[in-house]
Order: sequence, then C-alpha cells, then structure tokens
Amino acid sequence: MTGDGVNDIPALVEADAGLSMGSGTDAAKEASDIVLLDDNFQTIIAAIKVGRTVIANIRKMLFYVISTSIGEAMTMVGALLLGFPLPVTAVQILWINLVTDGFTVLPLGLSASEQHQMEQPPNNPKSPLLSRWYINRMVATGLLMAVITLALFNRARVHGAAYATTVAFVALVVAQWANALNANFDHHSWIRNFVKPNKALLVGILLAIFFQIIAMYGPLSSAFHTVKLSASDLLLATAVPFISVLLLSDLYKFVINRPNRAPKLPNKA
Repeated sequence: MTGDGVNDIPALVEADAGLSMGSGTDAAKEASDIVLLDDNFQTIIAAIKVGRTVIANIRKMLFYVISTSIGEAMTMVGALLLGFPLPVTAVQILWINLVTDGFTVLPLGLSASEQHQMEQPPNNPKSPLLSRWYINRMVATGLLMAVITLALFNRARVHGAAYATTVAFVALVVAQWANALNANFDHHSWIRNFVKPNKALLVGILLAIFFQIIAMYGPLSSAFHTVKLSASDLLLATAVPFISVLLLSDLYKFVINRPNRAPKLPNKA
C-alpha cells in the first residue's frame, strides 16, 4: 500500500508493506514501513526486484548446501547399511566442505536477477523459505549423488581400498560441481549457464577444479590418501556423476515437477 495523507494511515498500518511518499505527511511516514524519499514509483519496482533476487539467491545457496550435504550423508550411511568400508575419509569430507563448497556456494549468492522473478505473483509472507518443490529437488539430487558414488566405489574396490576411495572422492566432488550449475537457475536448464553466465560461479568451479588437481596429484595427495587412477576410471568417475546430476536437474525441472512451476502474472491488454 502506498499513501501520503492522514486518511491513508489505516491502510498503511494494515498492509504487509506500507510505503509513504517522502513529500507526504509526517503521520503517514510514521505509520509506514518504508518512506519513498524520491516520490518515484519506479523505485518501488526496483526495490521489489532487488528483494526478490536476494530471496531467490538465498534459496539457491540453501538448495546447494543442503542437497550436497544430503548426498554426503547418504553416501556414508548407505555404505554402512550395505556393509561397505567408508567411501571417503574425514579429511576428504572436510576438503569438499571447505574448498569445493566454498568456491561454488558463495557465487550463487551473487547471481543476477531472472526474468521470471518479476513475472510471478508475490509469495505469501507466511510461506516457508524452502517450498516442497525445493525440498523434493534437494532430496532427489542428494540421493542420486549417493547412489552414483557408492556404485562407482563398489566397482573400484577390486583395485584396493585407496583406489576405491579416490574414485569415490572424485565422483562426489564432480557431482557437486554439476549441482552448482544445477542450482544457479530454478526454471531453466543448466545450459543457460553458458548463455547467460554467472561469471563468478564459473570462476569458482574452475578454481575448485584447480585445487582438486593439486589435492590428487600434487604434494597434498599423501594427506588425502589418493592414488593415481587409470584414464578409463578417471573418465568414468568424472563423466557419470556430472552428466547424471545435470540430466536429473533438467528432468525434474521440466518433466517431473512441471505443474508446480511458479505461475506468471496474466498479461495486461
């Protein structure tokens, strides 16, 4: 609700967001939540756009962090339930959380606004930050990460414990890189990352790849208990989780949960 006079005070107080004009009465300004100093209604639109972008980016960050955490937890729990040794070590999990997640989750909070954010009706102020749509995506993505990591780990166990652990380490990290591309857009394919790129995210993924190479083949390899993988196993541990997470992302966005996509405001004549 916007207003500038004493007669607008009841509506300003009752509204979810009461905006008064900077040139309005002192009583209206006192009753409102926001004072529009420049008296320009375009400023309201710009403020709504910024606010919706901030909320959307918070959701993207939460989606990424929670879904990857679910994937890591399900990997460890699944291994215990199946009677496998632990697929990744504690120091590898710490590396994933500090380095891989650190370089990718922060750029998600800097994502540019998306067109659909201003085309949909406002959310109910009492609705939860993460809807059922987000929760279902998080669980599905995390479960897929765990299944793929455990499958590749079990396949590589014939080559020894250190070899299998290295395969699982690579698979879990690569799946999270793919999940970052997945999280950057809610209603668009991951391919849009290369059409309308979040440059900070792409740089973050490249930095994560660089440090992952150092962790596996540099002086840190002994600390992370990694061994050299064959070309075929390295390709498998890289391609399968990367492609699978991205395919699930698009499948979920455009097929499985399509009816629950955010509705658009009707066009005006």
